[in-house]
Amino acid sequence: MLKKTTFYFLKICLTILIFGVLVWQVHPGELWLAFQQANLFLIGCSLLLMPVNLLLQTLKWQSLAGIVKPEISFRESLYTLLKSMTVGFVTPGRIGEYSRAVFVKDADWKTTLGVVILDKFYNLALIFGIGLFSLVLFTQHRFLPRWAFVPGLIIAIMFVLFLILLMNFPIYFQYPLKHWQKKLPSTNFFHKLVSGIICLQTTVAQKVFWLALFSYVTFCSQLLLLLNAFQPVSAKIAVKTIPAVFFVKALLPISIGDLGVREGAAIFLLKHYQIANSHAFNASFLLFFINLIIPSLMGWLLFLLEKYPLRGKQ
Repeated sequence: MLKKTTFYFLKICLTILIFGVLVWQVHPGELWLAFQQANLFLIGCSLLLMPVNLLLQTLKWQSLAGIVKPEISFRESLYTLLKSMTVGFVTPGRIGEYSRAVFVKDADWKTTLGVVILDKFYNLALIFGIGLFSLVLFTQHRFLPRWAFVPGLIIAIMFVLFLILLMNFPIYFQYPLKHWQKKLPSTNFFHKLVSGIICLQTTVAQKVFWLALFSYVTFCSQLLLLLNAFQPVSAKIAVKTIPAVFFVKALLPISIGDLGVREGAAIFLLKHYQIANSHAFNASFLLFFINLIIPSLMGWLLFLLEKYPLRGKQ
């Protein structure tokens, strides 16, 4: 317990250090001036996309949670999603979002955990797949020699296509898991966890893929709107940088709520296109506030309103 507390304390210190260094380098005065000159209409448009994103994530989670609880309602799906986001907010890499498994009532939490892993897989597959493609475009004429660009682009495209195949036809990753599961006793933790993964049907997988893709596009659109609220950013620049920001954030889950990592990645990538550091920082921080802090506060209120939030039991 002491080791976990120490580890968590170190993560908090690291988050404060990373975020503090970024604010100091950009300078608080520049950040505040950028906010004063920002286009509030575009910030408002990005804010209005937050409930759209929540809707897409809830429908995706409801489709997956139906594997272990076919009668799960939209309301319960939304509540469990928001509460897990609250727990995820205070954990490095948002690993606390896996707590969603224990918030689904009348379902085995071990099997439900397998379903949560599926949900995360679809999100991360898109982030890494599209993000890698974006990074290859970004490195063109910068970090990669000319002869390496085309092979790198081909590899990135093949990787994206491979992930799309896995997401739409889960039988390809379910088969080895089924083979492994047969070797485990039925009471084993991993036996139950794998049960939640291998029960995913192709029709549900394809629905989840599209919902995850629309959600990802919504995230990217929000960041593009926020960037344009501070400084004009073309679609061409957005394609080369915004997915790469999400890629780096997912690749380095070292801070609480990814705070500092997201902003640092945005500053590094966008400065190559003459986007001011203060504008990149403010846009990425506002995205953090809109998509993480607000839903986490909603989940926190649900915790306060529910007497027994854990699976409805004392």
